[in-house]
Amino acid sequence: MELKTRNDFQNILKQNPGLIFIKLGATWCKPCEIISPIVDDVFEKMPENALAIKVDVDESFDFYAFLKAKKMVQGIPTILCYHKGNESYIPDDSVSGTNTNQIYNFFRTNLEII
Repeated sequence: MELKTRNDFQNILKQNPGLIFIKLGATWCKPCEIISPIVDDVFEKMPENALAIKVDVDESFDFYAFLKAKKMVQGIPTILCYHKGNESYIPDDSVSGTNTNQIYNFFRTNLEII
């Protein structure tokens, strides 16, 4: 699924099957590389009622700039989680950085909801 603009984002939120995870990163981002194996593993095992989307902030600048302007993202890597019914730009949960325990807990907590 492609997510490049804030319009794409709104359309995706409206089609939320249960949970949406959006990982924001970039090819040049070393911390993003560090967490990639963890995120890739979890994203591959997503249940059917969850969407997992990777966004390169350089290719999706409109979307990234929108989130930054709204103070939803301070930097990358960041993973956002939206629960079904949330059509706001404000995520239900998020995690930033490379702390593997925080990342695993983020996924565990949110995946228990569905």
